[in-house]
Amino acid sequence: MHSYGKECAMASESLKNVRIVRLPAMDVAAYCAVSETPERDCAEVFNAYVLENGLHLKGAYRCFGFNNPSPSESSPVYGYELWASLPEGFAVSEPMQIKRFGGGLFASISSQMDEIGERWMLLYEWCQNSADFEYDHAGQWLEECSMGLEDFMSEEIADACKQLDLLAPIKRK
Repeated sequence: MHSYGKECAMASESLKNVRIVRLPAMDVAAYCAVSETPERDCAEVFNAYVLENGLHLKGAYRCFGFNNPSPSESSPVYGYELWASLPEGFAVSEPMQIKRFGGGLFASISSQMDEIGERWMLLYEWCQNSADFEYDHAGQWLEECSMGLEDFMSEEIADACKQLDLLAPIKRK
């Protein structure tokens, strides 16, 4: 049984506690969906593949997601892509594809699903106002699942309890 309640208080973390993290380069199994509901459509296929292959149980499993392509005001259709880190030698099959993530330097804050929009805006503002770092246009903004995949997927756990780390690509000024 999981230790998460059905209700969780919204995080009150201040952005003065932004973590600076360096993600390592890694091979990932990637899947992308483009639709009016790409997060759901992508997660349905991606999660089934990860669970079926036990990827979430292998080594230092990490899971990242991001818009691809980003939403626009002119269309309800956009994309969402998910990545699962791969252990060395793992053979990926359809519908997934292998991609190489180059790693990099990121500003990171924690969020819960029910506050993700507000937290992204705060992180964006932090990148604009930091005295030491700036947004790295060559990098990819990422959301990293920071809890167990089965708990994150569970409909019994409220969005207020589903944890993500938001990662903004940065470089020193």
